[in-house]
Amino acid sequence: MKHIEDSSRRLTSVAIAWEGVSWTHPDAVLPVVLHSMLGAWRQDEDRLGSEFASKLWSGSCCERYTAFHTSYTLHGPLWLLCGSRGMHEQQMDLSWAMKRGIFCITLDICPTHADHARRRLKQSLVQHLDSSTAVADEIGRHMLTYGRRVPLAEMIACINDVDAKTLSQPARRLFLNK
Repeated sequence: MKHIEDSSRRLTSVAIAWEGVSWTHPDAVLPVVLHSMLGAWRQDEDRLGSEFASKLWSGSCCERYTAFHTSYTLHGPLWLLCGSRGMHEQQMDLSWAMKRGIFCITLDICPTHADHARRRLKQSLVQHLDSSTAVADEIGRHMLTYGRRVPLAEMIACINDVDAKTLSQPARRLFLNK
């Protein structure tokens, strides 16, 4: 966990990261679905984007957060980054709320939330391929990562194989006791 204070900014950032798996790991798609489940949220939006957002928002000084995941050759960290106006004690409460929210979700992954995350992820994959530049970027990434271009249908099939049950055990390995 890292606290970053900058007096020129109106928010203080609280970041927490967990070490995930590489792109070549058999469970590589699971952290991507978890990332989609966690999503992002801003206080000035009318809706809470996920169950995690509602857990984090209630009773904390969080004004916004985002989850992001990047995979590398050997590992793939999953990050949570929150913005807060609070003082140090409130930031400690926020980091506790972040960890507690992850803990609760990990112990009881709701099938409906997992299905919603899969739909969002598949939609994002399809929307990303809207230009020749994006397609070229994807081909390059796939060639570097897998040594071949992974067809969209294959990627979607991998995402479809993920459900609350298959997500539960890797999520516990990723988040609990870390």
